[in-house]
Amino acid sequence: MPPCPICQQVDAAHAGTHPRHITTLPHCSVVLHDQQGQRGWCVLQLRSHAEHLADLPVSQQQEIFGEVAAVAAAIRTVTGCTRINYECLGNIAHHIHWHVIPRYPTDENPRAAVWGFKPETLGRTLDPADQTALIAAIRNAIRLQAEPR
Repeated sequence: MPPCPICQQVDAAHAGTHPRHITTLPHCSVVLHDQQGQRGWCVLQLRSHAEHLADLPVSQQQEIFGEVAAVAAAIRTVTGCTRINYECLGNIAHHIHWHVIPRYPTDENPRAAVWGFKPETLGRTLDPADQTALIAAIRNAIRLQAEPR
């Protein structure tokens, strides 16, 4: 069986070698998605290998969703997006992970899922300086979300 690609990314984040790692939370590693068809698109990857959210204890599911919500709030703060799409997928990579996708009024088709966007839109990337700045801004916004109010 081939190694789990998400476990490999989580390991790279832990080792400090993942180029788009934003932060590590109690349950998830947060990375900037390699495609930035939607500026600020992030992925939360469960730090331990599990394939089905429903197999986890309910308390852990709730804590994970708290992490997803905190990242979404940070993305909204940094990007000024108007909506967030949340997708917990597993049909390609059999490892619990959440795509947290900002949506903007300027989207080519605001009512469509991003997976239906034109390949040239979906596949956009950021130049290295912009990527570094966006990662730092989202990391800082996540840290601020975690501070007591």
